[in-house]
Amino acid sequence: KIKRQKHVKKTLKFYKTHFGIGPPFKILIDGTFCKVALHFQINIFEQMPKYLDCDVHLSTTNCALAECSTFGFRHDLPLYGVYKVISQYSVVECGHKNPLSPSECLLRMAKKNVGYFVATQDQKLSASVRSLHAVPLLYISHKSINLEAPSLPSKHLAQQKEIVKFNLSEQEQKQLNDFKEATIDKDAIKPKRKKIKGPNPLSCKKKKAKPVDVNGINKRHRKRKR
Repeated sequence: KIKRQKHVKKTLKFYKTHFGIGPPFKILIDGTFCKVALHFQINIFEQMPKYLDCDVHLSTTNCALAECSTFGFRHDLPLYGVYKVISQYSVVECGHKNPLSPSECLLRMAKKNVGYFVATQDQKLSASVRSLHAVPLLYISHKSINLEAPSLPSKHLAQQKEIVKFNLSEQEQKQLNDFKEATIDKDAIKPKRKKIKGPNPLSCKKKKAKPVDVNGINKRHRKRKR
């Protein structure tokens, strides 16, 4: 649990520092995410803000809602439960007059709007999201919500921003990275200095005073007569 919390804080800090993405987080959810959450009895309304440790704004798109509605508007249809879950969220106007597939719709929304998280179990959509920068990806695994680490495009763009920020050339950036690595190695092998220990408390005990023979002190010595 502690490891999960550290991972979330580190990842959210990355997006906040480099892309200005902060709470309340805007999360786009599709039907696949709702279906798996329903299967594992995960209450997204409760668990999402608890997992991210901040306020969130849960939403979906017209296209994603339309698909779930088609296969779940009646209780005897396979996606009835999924439709009941996803219909609780606010609907973002995607502007698609002819409905697209949910994966295509969410991908376009993520490209067009900075700051959206994408919550999905769709492998194709997940792969497409990873090719973008500054789009956090959420998924369900081991019966819990998970936030994926920043994608390579996100890390690369963040590094480029740092170079521009400090006006470093590629050579200077390489030297800086080499210096960081060398510093880390030195710190790793640097022996720890031994602390100066104080005297042994057992050796500092006060000596016990010898008992005084009162009788011996008070005893008078008789002089011999010559």
